[in-house]
Amino acid sequence: MKILYVLNSTNAEGGATRSFDNLLNELLVRGNDALVVMPDTGGYYKVLKGKGVSIYATPYESDIIPSLRTTRDKILFLPRLIRNKCHNYIAVKKIVKICEEFEPDLIHTNVSPISIGYLVSKKLRIPHIYHVREYGDKDFDLKIIKIKQRLADSYTISITKDISKYRNLNDERKDCVIYNGIYPLSSIRKKFPKERYLFYAGRLTVKKGFGFMMDAYIDYAKSAGNHLRMIVAGGQSGMESHELCNSIRDRLEYEGLSESVDWLGVIDNVDEYMLDSVATVVPSVCEGFGRVVAEAMFNGSLVIGRDSGGIKEQFDNGVHVTGDEIGLRFNTREELIAHFMRLTEDASFIEPYIDRSQECVKKLYSNDNNAKSILSFYEKILQGRAIG
Repeated sequence: MKILYVLNSTNAEGGATRSFDNLLNELLVRGNDALVVMPDTGGYYKVLKGKGVSIYATPYESDIIPSLRTTRDKILFLPRLIRNKCHNYIAVKKIVKICEEFEPDLIHTNVSPISIGYLVSKKLRIPHIYHVREYGDKDFDLKIIKIKQRLADSYTISITKDISKYRNLNDERKDCVIYNGIYPLSSIRKKFPKERYLFYAGRLTVKKGFGFMMDAYIDYAKSAGNHLRMIVAGGQSGMESHELCNSIRDRLEYEGLSESVDWLGVIDNVDEYMLDSVATVVPSVCEGFGRVVAEAMFNGSLVIGRDSGGIKEQFDNGVHVTGDEIGLRFNTREELIAHFMRLTEDASFIEPYIDRSQECVKKLYSNDNNAKSILSFYEKILQGRAIG
């Protein structure tokens, strides 16, 4: 089988790229042929080049309405819109020529805001798949152009039932839900005793719930006698993120808690910190899937997660698979503080949660299961048992 993949970014650490990389590795091992198209020659381009994967880079943009948040955004609105349209028009023409040589059986676009794979598929009458990894507006504030039409005209793979429902992707002939592959089954591990810290991994933004979590942590640490440390792994993203982190640092200093928080920045050994942590906190306001949740479970870390979006769905899946909770849910600041307090007083209760969570990831989130499910969907499309 020959598949043309279209990515939105060469950020090798992005969740969508990491999920794609897991899928690509599994499909290549199974003897499939792939050509990966991406918008530049950044980090992930070099990764694939090192693996000997066929790749092609040409500028293109997400098909979204440009931001209007600032005065500068308003001034640049029309130039950005024109630039995006021009880049995408040229990219489509180039990729059509590449397809004439590569002759893909289908085109698979890795995220829903990208339109060029869809447009190429229409020109060449090749089946097109959207991997719907995001709500768009709820999680990233994106206004995606003609998204309803493009999804209706494509096959779709949603990464959660909630995203599928949100986008009304309920046609069993062409729409399906397949959970992300996170790691191979051999990666499941746990370690006791734990070190006395909580762990956060992700972007340091309001949308990711970082400020909410840190406010709760500070209130908890002020009242807990022998409080747990907080280790933060992640990078700032824009001016809003920078201002948020500065305000948190100021409050930590004011409360005499600066030494209680370690700011690691972006790191490449997140798994090791998860393995040793008492718990991994995932406070995102609206998470599409919650890759960090599944990663933490693979690494034997108790998950404390907001009971919404993809995080809630993973918790609910755990109850369905094991008959009991696999993590600690919260919605309010008080609930989150209570979880921190409970772990401070006695963390011995966490091992059964971890065992159940690992039973869940074995069944739902392995690379092997993900690849098998996607290959089966490809075959269904190509055999004419699905419609587009």
